[in-house]
Amino acid sequence: VTKATPTTGYGVGGATVTISGRNFYGITGVSFGNRSAQIVSVGPTKLVVTAPPGTTGAVGIQVAGAYGTSLAPGLTYTYLDTPAPVVAAVTPAGGSVAGGARVTITGQNFFVISTVYFGGLAATELEIISTTRLQVTAPAQSAGTVDVVVAATPSLTSARSAAATYTYSY
Repeated sequence: VTKATPTTGYGVGGATVTISGRNFYGITGVSFGNRSAQIVSVGPTKLVVTAPPGTTGAVGIQVAGAYGTSLAPGLTYTYLDTPAPVVAAVTPAGGSVAGGARVTITGQNFFVISTVYFGGLAATELEIISTTRLQVTAPAQSAGTVDVVVAATPSLTSARSAAATYTYSY
C-alpha cells in the first residue's frame, strides 16, 4: 500500500477512496482504524473502497489479504466534522394531499442523506443527484404547510427555514 486518495472525508462516511499499491490479490478486507470499509473494486495496483463512518481525527488504513495485513506507516485518513445539510429551495413548493409528487430539493451538504421528512413523515424514492441536489416523492399529508427536513443522521438534520417548506392542498 503506497497511497490513498482522498486522504480526508466527513465523519458520516460514504466517500469513495482509491488505494494504490501493488499485489492486491486475494483482498479480504480494508479497514479505516477499527471500522471496515466496503470494497467497491479490486485491481492488481488499485483498490476502490467506500469509507466507513468515523469520528473526527486521523486513522490508519489497513488492507488485509490472503498473505497478511498491510499498514503503510503514515498512510492515514482524516475524518472531518460533517456539516449539517442546508435546504435552499423545494420545487415544486406544493402538491396534493394525496402525495406522490416528485420533488427536487436544492441546497448544500447532501453528502450522505438517510431520510427527507415532510412535516415529520418520511418521503419515499430518495435519489441523491449531487451534494447540492436530491429528489424524493412527497408522502400523503393533511392540507397545510409543513417543514421539509433533510436528515444525514437522526441527529444531523437541516434547520427549519422559510425556503424549506411544502404546501399540501386539495
